Parts: sequence; structure tokens; C-alpha cells
Amino acid sequence: MSPSVHVDESKASLSADRQAPTPAAWLDFCRRNPAACRPSEWPGASLALSEAVLAAIRTVNAEVNATITPATDRELYGEAEHWTLPSAGRGDCEDVALLKRERLMALGIPSSVLLLTIVRDRQGAGHAVLTVVTYRGDFILDNQTDAVTPWYETGHRFLMRQSRTDPHRWQALGNARSVAAGRHVVRLTDDVLARNAAAMPVEDTILVPVDGRAS
Repeated sequence: MSPSVHVDESKASLSADRQAPTPAAWLDFCRRNPAACRPSEWPGASLALSEAVLAAIRTVNAEVNATITPATDRELYGEAEHWTLPSAGRGDCEDVALLKRERLMALGIPSSVLLLTIVRDRQGAGHAVLTVVTYRGDFILDNQTDAVTPWYETGHRFLMRQSRTDPHRWQALGNARSVAAGRHVVRLTDDVLARNAAAMPVEDTILVPVDGRAS
């Protein structure tokens, strides 16, 4: 069953047109949390967007938004930028995006489709969101809203995000492009999603190449 979301396929996916500097705060986060920053075993993949997967993504977005009270890095750590998983139920937009990334990875979604993304929000302020790269385009998880929408419906100006092939490479974002599937489409079964385990065994993920033949 196709998920109940409309996607304009003429602009469904963001276009990464050139390399961008890797944020120092990301490198510092990875130094402190190396396990969270390992390259994915499925670089360049896209996520199959079933009803169950979309529901899980929406649930994680809403639950994390409801759980984390906004607080600046200056308030919490005395620093201008300090990316980390939220502590004591408080954190800024990067912390919230990192927690959503962790929760979705725990459901078995590979990190290569969960990309930290830097934008200018509707007020022109610097902001971070989580992009989920799917076979039907790029969807955004944002601590400013519980809605999970295609990127072009957010009202944000997209600046840069992690590479789909290497989490330590970042890319500047340019014009939209039509949906282009990754080298593999990652499909998650409903029972895997239901586990909500710390990590999903490799054998529980089915990789399907774009031509539709199982591998």
C-alpha cells in the first residue's frame, strides 16, 4: 500500500551540488560518540516508504518533540555550538535531530538515509533538521512541528547536509530534482519496526536494487 502522503515528484529530492565544510560540532560529537558516526553498510540507499515506516517516522518525530524542552547550547554547556544527545530532557535543534536519528536507527533504518541538515528557517534563523531520504523523495523531521512533510513544504531555505555515502562529508544543497532512487532501496518489515530494539540485525533488512530484483 502506498503511504498517505502526496509528493510532487518534480521537486521531491534535494540536490547536493558541491562539497561543504564539515561542521566542527559534528566532528566533536563523533570524537565523543564514535559508534554513532560509523559509515552505513548501505551508502547511497533510499528508504522504501510504506505506511508502517511512515507511521514510525511520524511517531518518533512527535515523541521526541514532546519530550525535549528547547534550550540553547549556551544555557546548557556555556558554548556557542555543542552537538550532543539531549540530557535531562533539554536540548537545541541539533540535539533533537541527533536523538531522532538515534531512535530511527534503533528501528533498523540505516544512517545513510538519516541526514543531519542545516537550514534557514522561516524567520531566517540558523536551524537544524533531520532529512529522511526515501524512494519517494526527501522528508523532514523538525522540532518546530510534529508534521513530517516533503522538504519543499517546510518553508526553510536548505543550506547543507551530510553526504548519503559518508557521514563525515557534507554537501551544499542546490536546486530540487525529481525523485532519484539510491543504489538500493531499503525495505523494513513490520515486525522489525515493532521490535523497537537497540539495533536491527543485518539479516532482517531486505535490500532491493532499483530494478526490483531482490539481492
